[in-house]
Amino acid sequence: MRKLRINKGYTQDYVAKKLGINQTSYSKWEHQEYLKEEKLLKVLVILEITMKEVNNFVEEFDPSKPKLGELEVMSNILKIIESQDTILKKMEELENGIKLLKSEKGSRNNI
Repeated sequence: MRKLRINKGYTQDYVAKKLGINQTSYSKWEHQEYLKEEKLLKVLVILEITMKEVNNFVEEFDPSKPKLGELEVMSNILKIIESQDTILKKMEELENGIKLLKSEKGSRNNI
């Protein structure tokens, strides 16, 4: 992953900020032999790396490792995006509920 990041001209700090984590945590990601698929997909999106590039990289350094299929990766990226959308909607609902409770509390205090 480090080589792919460097080829794009990005620093660890840049990628870490895009992921919403600190540079030290991201550095650990780069040094892991196995990276969870969700983390890998997030990094690939940030680095704007295609699966072809990943597969070429894997072949170059370890031909025995399995390749990830394009459709599988796209499906997983969509799942990540959908889960982020769901979280954002839940946060909005929570914020609206809090505003409503505050306004109701304020109305009672004015009576």
